[in-house]
Amino acid sequence: MHEAKSTILEDGQITQEEIDALEDSNFKTHLQEEFVTELEDGVVTAEELQAHKEAKKAEHQAMHEAKSTILEDGQITQEEIDALEDSNFKTHLQEEFVTELEDGVVTAEELQAHKVAKHDENGEGHKNHGIGKKGHGHNKGSHSHNELDGDDL
Repeated sequence: MHEAKSTILEDGQITQEEIDALEDSNFKTHLQEEFVTELEDGVVTAEELQAHKEAKKAEHQAMHEAKSTILEDGQITQEEIDALEDSNFKTHLQEEFVTELEDGVVTAEELQAHKVAKHDENGEGHKNHGIGKKGHGHNKGSHSHNELDGDDL
């Protein structure tokens, strides 16, 4: 995918024809969904790419701030999830902690157990978004900013 991404961005823009020519159907679908509005005229310009990148960066930062706020007390409540503005993050948390949220709260113990289970599931664990430990978190440029991609949270 990285090679395809580099090739498609060589001239600083993305055309519908370039997307149509991609062999990686997941990457093709991702680009078509991600740039649906920008592709109405058949091309995503350098300016549109930059604006998109800045918007994604702002969304990602807001998600991190929301995550920090929710975890301040070491637990997650349904009320805190309901108050989130980021619908993708809200859905992710509701799906990730469906069982734990049956009583309306994900306790610190449940968060820790979930983190351990994710660590075991991923081999060495997911390094981009740790939970419950200040100072551990995002490694820049190491993953997609569209969703949490298998986060501990």
